[in-house]
Amino acid sequence: MKSIFFIALSCIYCYYLNATSIIPAKNIGELIKSAEYITVARLASTDRIETNGKTYTKFNFKIVQNLNYYSDLKNEFSIINFSFSFKGGSFKASSDLEFELDQEYLFFLNKKGNYFIPVTLDFGIFEVKKYKGQEYLVPREHYLDVAQIGNSSLMKLPIYEKNILIKKIQFFKSNKTNWDDKNAEKLSLSSFYPEQRAAPSHCNFLTYQSKPFRWIGFPNSNVNIRYAASGDNSHLTAITDTKNAITETKNAYSGINVTDAGTHNYNPSCIGGSSLTDEFINFINSTYNSYRNILIIYNDLCNELADLINCTGIVAISGVFAISSHVYDGSLWNTAGYGYLLMNNNVGPCVNSYLYKLIVEHELSHSLGFDHITSSTANMNPYCCYTINSLDIACVNYSYSPIVLPLEIESFSIKQEAETNQLNWKINSQFEYNLELEVAADNRNFKSIYNSNSSNATNTFQ
Repeated sequence: MKSIFFIALSCIYCYYLNATSIIPAKNIGELIKSAEYITVARLASTDRIETNGKTYTKFNFKIVQNLNYYSDLKNEFSIINFSFSFKGGSFKASSDLEFELDQEYLFFLNKKGNYFIPVTLDFGIFEVKKYKGQEYLVPREHYLDVAQIGNSSLMKLPIYEKNILIKKIQFFKSNKTNWDDKNAEKLSLSSFYPEQRAAPSHCNFLTYQSKPFRWIGFPNSNVNIRYAASGDNSHLTAITDTKNAITETKNAYSGINVTDAGTHNYNPSCIGGSSLTDEFINFINSTYNSYRNILIIYNDLCNELADLINCTGIVAISGVFAISSHVYDGSLWNTAGYGYLLMNNNVGPCVNSYLYKLIVEHELSHSLGFDHITSSTANMNPYCCYTINSLDIACVNYSYSPIVLPLEIESFSIKQEAETNQLNWKINSQFEYNLELEVAADNRNFKSIYNSNSSNATNTFQ
């Protein structure tokens, strides 16, 4: 099985990197004085804009709460990052701005033209986070990565309960008092952000310029998977098999959110001999007004793949287009924006419905950013294809698992009655969580005996 990936906004000729430095505010009061606009806003969408031959990422926010009494900032605003692509390559600003879909932020902003810029970039942007049922305003996880000028030590920002900090900002703006952090919390960033963790050793990722790929926004924001309405000329059940593959992929991987969005009518002109050109991107943008789409194309419409001869050759190619980059688990990743699966023609006589479904599952995993697993049993085995198993799931869980935070166990007890062991426990947590109990008679081979997402759970087993 051959899998190929392409990159939108790729650095065909060159790739430029620029450092970012700031003079930080001494405290939140100084941030308030430096900002024309202060607002709590949610990232609603992301798109791209072209200006003077440069393509930028534009982040579109909906205002949740405006903290300016007299402001021309109404219901929405946009921020563009400093990185851009152009015909000769790409320019990447280190510590550039990246945001998560549907996440709420507290911004201190100044206006430049039609767009807005945070006063000191990531330093001074707060994220709305929940901890034990309470909303907090928390400095961004990597806000200290921005180079600070003029300080012998790093200037750090406090954590506040959301309502307390908002009231404090409003009072400060009205009374012009000296700022203090007496009401700040003693919580640390580790209470809100997961610690860095290593990917399972067997996992491999599609990479470009040494950066792996992943989609952002899961599980709150979905990625639509669409398949050609014409179906596969050589395989009558192709659409049914594809739909089953999408369902099984969604059910197997709890950290993602892919949707069977039905059929598409993409009919490439094949200019340049490929269906995966700017025409592909433009079709998705103009038809669905969203970049979060994976298109499945049957029948190799542009004859990009060598024909199968005696059922030998390339069955499909699949992959992902990048739209920007982001930091995940302490490393820089390519941000996936568009995915594709191109099925060769005349595949039908070579496979049955079951294998066709497994092939689609395998190729969709490439579109989610994964490369082959060198295991004889994984669905992502390069020889393809087996059902999705724990090896595949471990890789997806690494890239897309929800934030993992420690659970506080209030009580835990074991009571033995004859041949039955009864376990009772109570967990104090306001987060959604999953708890699994495993047992091993030989201290080596563990098996699951219980799975629960309840905060008050009791289990009895023999």
